[in-house]
Amino acid sequence: MTETGKSVPKRLRKEPLLEAIWEIRFTSDRESVAELLPGLIYKAIDIEFPKIERLPAADLPSAIVQQDAKLRYVPTKRLEGSPYSIQIGEHVVSLSCRRPYTGWGNFETKIMELAEILKATSLVTRPERFSLKYIDIISLTESPSLKPLRLTRSALTGPFNIGSEEMVAINRLADMIMGIAGKQLGKKHIPGPLGVRGRNSDNRLIAEKLGWKPTLSLEHGLRLTYAWIKEQVDKAQGRRSVP
Repeated sequence: MTETGKSVPKRLRKEPLLEAIWEIRFTSDRESVAELLPGLIYKAIDIEFPKIERLPAADLPSAIVQQDAKLRYVPTKRLEGSPYSIQIGEHVVSLSCRRPYTGWGNFETKIMELAEILKATSLVTRPERFSLKYIDIISLTESPSLKPLRLTRSALTGPFNIGSEEMVAINRLADMIMGIAGKQLGKKHIPGPLGVRGRNSDNRLIAEKLGWKPTLSLEHGLRLTYAWIKEQVDKAQGRRSVP
């Protein structure tokens, strides 16, 4: 539960996860590991993975594989189940969970089971690394613009204004921030020089040099900024951040 009394969802209504992959890369004191491991793993969990497939990389000449570092960790065999599959190569073993994702609890159990089987074979002599990868697909109403990358990758040194071009009065800015924070505070106007009545960003230079202009509203940017600042403050104070 959050401080506002709302529960944090554990799953999204529409599952964006296409595949979760756990992988171990290793070296072995034995040769022909890719030929030995599939049978040993299959013998231990044949009910869950009833089918063994030969992958295209298995047909590559060993001389080519040894010369190309990119092929060192390419799997050559697959044990197929549902929704899990195990990929095996001379120096790599991976466990995949395709959609529908079974959840971390179940996936972690499968990972530990496979790790114990690999340990029992004594073929994984020296682990090089473990990795966990999630492949998601999230639909966007609007494709993100890559134009801002021109600024970081260009030879131009600036300075450039990249803020919102929306004109806003200080009173309006204060109201906007209080609304985002969910607070109602009084505003006290003190005597003194009036100064400017409003502010905005003049982005003509970056539009001329890089053809870019901001697309987010000032309020949207403030919401993102406020959320990030609040998260840092909560971390520093040892509290859980509230959306």
